Amino acid sequence: MLTGEYDLLADNMTVTNILAALLLILPIIFIFLNKKWLIGLYTVSIVANLPLVFYMSFKFSYELIIALALIIKIAIDAYKEKSLLYITTRENIYLIGSLLIVVIVNLLTSLFNFNRDQFLLRVMIYAVNIFILFIFTYFAKTRDLLGVIKNAVVLGGALLAVSAVAEMVYGHYVLDVANMRPAGLLLDPNVCAFALNATLAISLYNPRKPTITRAFFLIAFRVLIVFGVFLTVSRSGYIGSAVILVFMLFYYSRKGENWVAAAAVTAFILIYFIFYNTAVKFWGTIHGIIDLDRIFPYTGGPVIPTEGGPTGTPSSIFSGERIALALAALRIFFRNLFSGVGIGNVLPEIAAYTGVGLESHNFVLQLLAESGVLMLAALLLLGYFIIRLLLNASPRIRWFFALILLVVAVEALFNHNLLNLNLVWFALAFVLAVNATYSKRKIDIGISRGRRR
Repeated sequence: MLTGEYDLLADNMTVTNILAALLLILPIIFIFLNKKWLIGLYTVSIVANLPLVFYMSFKFSYELIIALALIIKIAIDAYKEKSLLYITTRENIYLIGSLLIVVIVNLLTSLFNFNRDQFLLRVMIYAVNIFILFIFTYFAKTRDLLGVIKNAVVLGGALLAVSAVAEMVYGHYVLDVANMRPAGLLLDPNVCAFALNATLAISLYNPRKPTITRAFFLIAFRVLIVFGVFLTVSRSGYIGSAVILVFMLFYYSRKGENWVAAAAVTAFILIYFIFYNTAVKFWGTIHGIIDLDRIFPYTGGPVIPTEGGPTGTPSSIFSGERIALALAALRIFFRNLFSGVGIGNVLPEIAAYTGVGLESHNFVLQLLAESGVLMLAALLLLGYFIIRLLLNASPRIRWFFALILLVVAVEALFNHNLLNLNLVWFALAFVLAVNATYSKRKIDIGISRGRRR
């Protein structure tokens, strides 16, 4: 909440303006350089939500500026290379097609219960995300460029985690706020936790064996990311991190690299005993800074919250309220089986049933409530082609696809806005680009002509 509750950027507009000006200049410069610079900047922008910083100064869409720069870059490269080719696979085409069917069903069925403002907002969100999907699957044609994008994801995740730490420090030590849930530049702690988990998962993709130096920086990055997730106090984020870490243990064991897991566990045990007293003191202090009581009630002594922090009894992620929201969404689906209640109309319907002014907090239930039985068919089709992609992928990368799918699936249980998130579409684009790069059955779509001699 850097521009909201704790006002770190808003209170230091000189620094914010300098950062925004730099963001404005970079796309212009990168148009004339290798495409990896522009696509890397776009990646960092998506992961770390840099458009927020730009908008604070210029009140204009940074996404539009980068989009125009990328379109110009495509035109320049097409002129130089005498070709405009989109490299994909049959599985990729089927998956993209089924996802577009989900989008179309969601929009068309919402015309029966038209909420103009929310409908137009969703159209704009879908347009931006479809652009992200096609831009990254178009540019990422080689393993070298996939490596550049992976490194940009690492940088973006590090910036996001640092922004959450900065928010925590500024909020507690400058504004004297306690029991916060830092979210950094993404503003929402649950979305921030998901974004960090997604970057953690993508960081595991290695097109080639890393050097010792790069491996060290990757380990440091992953520790920072896990700490960033910890600060968000997001239950779904904690579950996602646990899934990734367990998956990593099984993956390295399967590859015969048991020393990786053993070394990590040994390092944590040594750190625990060496810094035990510091860790105990830190645990007591951190309870007074972030809202850990919602998950881990503190029993080591009294912690007196300062004004501005939430209080109350911790609730489970499967609390009665969450179950009530899910049941209400199911009830809305069955009572509006043909077309659903439309985009923007689920919340008031749930409020009418439960008295709670919240959305369903479940991706599938939200879409079913919005779009009815046609959406059920569309989601089943999407699920089928996701499984088909997974089964037909190269064995070398199938584990990576499975991990990304697991991370998104966990988030889908608790987040009804998945299709609104840039990072979900980016992660899908990255998976599809990896699949096309490693596939032996590529399909070229576009135009190409030889150079004149």
